[in-house]
Amino acid sequence: MRISDEERREAVDFLRSGKCSYFAEHRKTELDCSRCMKVSTMLFGHYDALCGLDSCGTDTWQRLADLIDRPTCHDLVEHKQDPFIPGKRMADGYFHCSSCDWSGQLWEYIGFGDMLAYEPVHCPKCGEKIERRR
Repeated sequence: MRISDEERREAVDFLRSGKCSYFAEHRKTELDCSRCMKVSTMLFGHYDALCGLDSCGTDTWQRLADLIDRPTCHDLVEHKQDPFIPGKRMADGYFHCSSCDWSGQLWEYIGFGDMLAYEPVHCPKCGEKIERRR
């Protein structure tokens, strides 16, 4: 069973919104746990898996949300259009991260002493996924 993007966002919103109501009130009902049980079943296939994680520490749900919802950054370099392929930008290897401010030119070795400009998927410094402008 594959989790949709909408379900993933819903789970991340729930995990970042708070924690189990058990610690706030000792008399919780099934209605208090319905959203928690839904997210827990969606992520782990078992209705009380998040209850076990909540007892591991206060930031466990935050760390789980960070794993599900990977942070993203943007390439701040304005790339020229490729003259041979309309609508595609040139792969010149230059990259400037919007999150950690790392900048540089990336090359990859392609054999026989040749180098090719490399367009990264993740920032080499902070590891965030790069969202490109179209």
